[in-house]
Amino acid sequence: MKLLVAIAFLGYVAAGSFGRCPGPDIVPIPGGLSGDGITTTYWDCCAQTCAHRQNVKTDNGIPVQTCAIDGTTNITIDQNGIVSGCRVGGQAFACRYINTICTYTHK
Repeated sequence: MKLLVAIAFLGYVAAGSFGRCPGPDIVPIPGGLSGDGITTTYWDCCAQTCAHRQNVKTDNGIPVQTCAIDGTTNITIDQNGIVSGCRVGGQAFACRYINTICTYTHK
């Protein structure tokens, strides 16, 4: 089973890295705001469920990495009172490198 998951993951990465990522249909809104931003495939950028050690059911028990609000500074959830950024006072968010297969830009 682990081998099957590893093969599927590698196929997904290869397709995203070497295949053509579909571009979104970005339509500018007249008078709207514009600029650069960072997003993930997570609709809310909260810390993922699998970032909590008690939710990890793998052999190694290592949770997924979370980051500070900048999306790049590693921060460990459940340590020193750090909670998901979607909770009041939360500091842990999804890292922007979690999904780097497709990057979209609009000029």
